[in-house]
Amino acid sequence: MRKILILSGILLLTGCTAKEIIVTKAVNLSLKIEEVKGTKVIFTITSDNPDAYYSYTLWHDPNTSDALLLEYLTDVAEQDYTIKTENGAVQVASFADLNAFRGSRTLRATRLTPDTDYKVLVFQINPTTHEPIGKILSEVIHTKAVNNIPMKFDFFFEGKTVTVVPSDPARTYYWEYNNLRLMYDNFNWSYGWYYSLVDMYEQYGFMGNLLSRGKDVYDASRDHFEEGEVYSAVAAAYEDGEQTSDYVECLFKYENGKLVFIDYEGAEE
Repeated sequence: MRKILILSGILLLTGCTAKEIIVTKAVNLSLKIEEVKGTKVIFTITSDNPDAYYSYTLWHDPNTSDALLLEYLTDVAEQDYTIKTENGAVQVASFADLNAFRGSRTLRATRLTPDTDYKVLVFQINPTTHEPIGKILSEVIHTKAVNNIPMKFDFFFEGKTVTVVPSDPARTYYWEYNNLRLMYDNFNWSYGWYYSLVDMYEQYGFMGNLLSRGKDVYDASRDHFEEGEVYSAVAAAYEDGEQTSDYVECLFKYENGKLVFIDYEGAEE
């Protein structure tokens, strides 16, 4: 991978204490929408008790009643936890550890549909009975419309040099590559990997420094490749903080010390 930065840190999902504190009384929760983009929303949930468990969801039909939606989500979470427990996928974590948060935090929901209404639902839960406690917070948001303009990308390989040529030299774009097998092992598909990568760079404020414009020639001689392995290069236009074209995927392999073109995949060919 050509531009991946080595980042270290700890993502704290749930708080832990030496002795579990069970909060069964309603606490004060608040919801603040920080930013709404085309495919994601960033919001802050504040709790006045760091030991109280709460959960949230984004629902695609804002007309669904809060009570009905909460009942449905609880049932789904219960079934999912039971399945994971029975097949051994969950051995230590409790229901609350897997389905809830504690403490005030800023969260982001991703992979949303642009120009669409969603309901953000926040509710406290009893970690023992899994029942909701107190007031349900809900707010309807509308994701931004994104002007998706087709853009083609041609990839050329010579030795260990990769050249990317966009159809519009005036627009900015981002491209990256990785081992195709690893993409599917960790993200189920290549675009899932690409989207997650861009989302991470957005969170760290790096995207502005990683964009290309016009022809981009990259010397991959210092990168590690495995003989016979297939790799995927993914590119899409990225402007004003949003992806503004469908992605283009180019498959290639490493063979006899050289990068060899295989084929194009994805939305644009």
